[in-house]
Amino acid sequence: WDTYTMKITNNGIQLWEMKRGNPRGFKPKYIHDEAWGIKATSDGGCLVVAGTGDEYGRYRRRCGNDGDNSNTWHIYLLKYDANGNLEWQQTYGGDKGLDWAGEDIDITSDGGIIIAVDNGAFGFLRLEQF
Repeated sequence: WDTYTMKITNNGIQLWEMKRGNPRGFKPKYIHDEAWGIKATSDGGCLVVAGTGDEYGRYRRRCGNDGDNSNTWHIYLLKYDANGNLEWQQTYGGDKGLDWAGEDIDITSDGGIIIAVDNGAFGFLRLEQF
């Protein structure tokens, strides 16, 4: 249930592939990392946006002291370089108990990121830079 990203040439030759997931450290058996959007970056890499959480009511685990639950979904954002190396990954969540899942991504003209968010009402998250 991890994200899966692959870079291929115009001729279909695979350059690299990468599997990443479970950024919040829960038991991997129960966590879904569902990638929905990808955007090429000017350095030859890419940004991948996903949702991370679980869909198993009986699992519900807590993470850290902030009350974060595995069954509360968060945006999962990953940045790969041109060679498929993970440069960084980050999660973003709403208020306590509010699901946020990243649905799509774009790079703004000023170098920021805008993420379409499924949070029950649908909205956007704007990040200044990446």
